[in-house]
Amino acid sequence: SFQYLVRQIWAAPRLFICGSGRSGKIGEMFGMRLVHIRKVVYIVGAPTTPSIRKGDLLITISGSGTTKLVLNCAKTAKKVGAKVMSIRLACGNSTDDHISKISDRCIILDRRLDGEKRKNYLEEKFGVKTDYFPLGSSFEISALLFLETTIGALIEGGEIHEEILKE
Repeated sequence: SFQYLVRQIWAAPRLFICGSGRSGKIGEMFGMRLVHIRKVVYIVGAPTTPSIRKGDLLITISGSGTTKLVLNCAKTAKKVGAKVMSIRLACGNSTDDHISKISDRCIILDRRLDGEKRKNYLEEKFGVKTDYFPLGSSFEISALLFLETTIGALIEGGEIHEEILKE
């Protein structure tokens, strides 16, 4: 999924990022980094964001996968022929309104599914015990680290020098 996301970002003419609340703030930080590497990026909800169209890529960030704003953005993107990538806790919920049913691909950051205790992204990659984080903090921190790692891969794969990021 990681390499797929990197390929999709490079291939898309325009990127749209959608998240609500704290997840939205993580998306804004990711969008800023993408602008630094010279991608065309729009944050859903910003006053200057145009309509998404065929060929664009929507990246959603949602812990629950059921946030109305995120679902509506994903449905609109699919209707016009854009691709949808979702970053979330887990995919494959039985409810009808779930981002996994709309997305072209889901990236799962939490491995605690169906009551089975397994390591999530923070625990697996960084050895951080997440039981201490309140509410959705472990998801947001995992999403931030995952997306920063994605930026690193984009920089490396695009042979972009750090000086460009400072401009």
